[in-house]
Amino acid sequence: MKLALLVLVACGAWAQDNKAQQEASSAAKARADAEIMRQADEKSERIRRQRAKEQAVIDAEEAALADAEQERVRKTCSVLFTRTANRKVSDLTVLETKKVQACTMLGYYER
Repeated sequence: MKLALLVLVACGAWAQDNKAQQEASSAAKARADAEIMRQADEKSERIRRQRAKEQAVIDAEEAALADAEQERVRKTCSVLFTRTANRKVSDLTVLETKKVQACTMLGYYER
């Protein structure tokens, strides 16, 4: 009877130790998984920030090109105005008439 009792006590202690080890292993795995997720989130955030920086540079370059193009058109219309302002409409060529119309529509046919 004492032997059976000792066996039961030993099995109970072993079961408790085994359960504690499994819980510790499970907790360690959960911490490792959480760390992996945190690192993945950090990497995703770094990539997102880098892409945002790259897009900002692209947007700035496109805005600069658009501004340069608008300035070129404005100067072209200013030169056209200087050349055609004092001429009669009937004296303008077809191309000049079209250019005057385009510049007028853009609001650039003025001094």
